[in-house]
Amino acid sequence: MHPLLQDVAYRTQLEKQRTATHAQLAAQLELAHPLSAPPTAVALATAYHWSRAGEWARAGAWNLHAVRWTGMRDARTTDRQYHQALQNLERAPASAEVDHLRVLACAGAIRQAQFSDRPPDPVDALYAQGRHIADARQDIAGLVELMISYCTMHMRRGDARAAVNLAMEAVERAIHGGVAEIIGRFRLLLLLCASNAGYPREGIHLINRSGGEEWLQKPIGDDNYLSRGLYGYMLGWLGQLEAARVQIDAALVHAEQTGATSSWMYANQVELALLTGEHSGVLARAQRALQAAESFGSPYFRAIALRALGLAHVLQGDPRAALPLLQQARPLVAAGGNAHQFEASLLATLARAYAGVGEYQRAYDAADAGIRSAQKSHSHVWEMFTWLPLFELPPDGPWAGRAREGLQRVEHLLQITSAEAARPWWWLARERWDADADIRRSARRHAIDAFAAIGAGAHVRRLQALAV
Repeated sequence: MHPLLQDVAYRTQLEKQRTATHAQLAAQLELAHPLSAPPTAVALATAYHWSRAGEWARAGAWNLHAVRWTGMRDARTTDRQYHQALQNLERAPASAEVDHLRVLACAGAIRQAQFSDRPPDPVDALYAQGRHIADARQDIAGLVELMISYCTMHMRRGDARAAVNLAMEAVERAIHGGVAEIIGRFRLLLLLCASNAGYPREGIHLINRSGGEEWLQKPIGDDNYLSRGLYGYMLGWLGQLEAARVQIDAALVHAEQTGATSSWMYANQVELALLTGEHSGVLARAQRALQAAESFGSPYFRAIALRALGLAHVLQGDPRAALPLLQQARPLVAAGGNAHQFEASLLATLARAYAGVGEYQRAYDAADAGIRSAQKSHSHVWEMFTWLPLFELPPDGPWAGRAREGLQRVEHLLQITSAEAARPWWWLARERWDADADIRRSARRHAIDAFAAIGAGAHVRRLQALAV
């Protein structure tokens, strides 16, 4: 035999041996840690070995299993696993099962894109690819998951209305298609769509209508701690501050116990402190938010954490320390950034920081830009809370007309969002800006009553002390 042919035969034999070894290792791992079991780090190795064995369908299935473990731990690894799943499944023989997994891989890659640096255009292509496969196979479950996942792109582009409309369409398809159980898996994302659009109460009702209220009634565990954490945040907006604290704290305890800490939960504790007026410990919580975001490795969560740390400094009376942190986050929330949906809330916090150091024109500019961003994205609650720092500017500034315009706008937003946590601040704004002298004289009393109604005792005590 020619030496070259001998070399080729030898290499082929080695490759077959390697393939058999990888298949044997994958099978052993799968036997000890089957797909039916909760995922662990072993899933990553199992996916790798099935891929090296050329078992493309099994490798893709294990990639998708692995992201259930990496999803709350490492953004970059999760992103790679979804795209490896797509590559593996593309090489697998076509079947209904493989095509369903391909749709799920497209959906997962779309969801993960908000946490990575991937540009939006390839994500649109993934959505088109997934819809084509789902429509051809009449895969209702895959289509619903794909639609819910694409809501993240609408939010990333700053269109909360488009996101919530697509989410509602997906829920209706799930109900009428007999796959309503999918809604439970995506409660967090659906609640986020509703809250961003300014419909917290309606979002909670939508979840309950499609899947029941068991997720709210049973103890917090792996399958509901994330949605219960966000539910608590939404309760805060609705003016149920004590219930909000209980939900957020309990969800965070579970996250810490299981090693799946989410930075945004710490950030939500800081946000809740703004509403309650109880600022003790906010700096430590915000610092933990930033640590968790850095560990996860996503610019999306980094933006949320930087904003929380900036707000914590403002609440602790050190607005100057907040400014560089908030400026770091501005590119991340600008149009095209991963966290663009939070631009208004960041600018509202920046306005508070500027006002705290006496730079009132910059404070106004930041608040005004935040209001316009929220209006453009149809984010009603964010818009309402971005008006609040503008209302707190000195009454003799050139923004008086804009502030009086805001009084009417916030009154309207209170009606359509049910976000009662903003009502006491609106009354304080009327004390400063309302044209009716009688309303200005009675507004503080109304503000105290409104703070008491939502359980913000620290704010009640602060206002009562000022009246003495």
